[in-house]
Amino acid sequence: MKLLKNKAFAALVLIAAIALSSLYGLSKRPQVEVPEGGAALDDSLSTAYLSAYLVDEAGVLSASTEKSVLLYNANWDKLSRGILAVVTTRGTASLGGIEEAAWTWAEDLLLGENDAILLIDAGAEDYRLVASGTFYDLLAAQSASFVDACLSEYVDGGDYDGGVVNLLSQLHLVISPAYQMDPFFSGGGVLGIIAAVV
Repeated sequence: MKLLKNKAFAALVLIAAIALSSLYGLSKRPQVEVPEGGAALDDSLSTAYLSAYLVDEAGVLSASTEKSVLLYNANWDKLSRGILAVVTTRGTASLGGIEEAAWTWAEDLLLGENDAILLIDAGAEDYRLVASGTFYDLLAAQSASFVDACLSEYVDGGDYDGGVVNLLSQLHLVISPAYQMDPFFSGGGVLGIIAAVV
């Protein structure tokens, strides 16, 4: 008890208690912050099976962004049976341009009927998002500039992490169950190009 009467020791104990409680709080926070209105992400879902759908050939995505892509995809696969493959590269001319490259990557990754792919050409600061089924319907119900609004500014500035995370968070609002109950939501779209920046 005499130790606690020492003001310096008591202050040290108080600081240690605050630091430990802060660390505990940080350890309990979600791995990925979701925007307000989106369903909470289930951090317990396995993401290992989704790693094949994340290809960072250009080396422009951080480990944190890659983790976000996988976690969002695991949740979307559970919610809507659809995922968003993310591929970055530097140069698509050899594949016939970015549009043709997006189609080729979608085929190579064996994407399913409700999936989508975001191809970012970091060399040309260009991107395409190709979607089908449920993903197509969800995106087609948005404004024509939805994907561009999420990505364009970031890609133009070379902030691919920021662009991908912004797109993921905005897509999550669209995919969340509350949104899908909207009477304007419908199914049965065909594979198509959702957005392109030239």
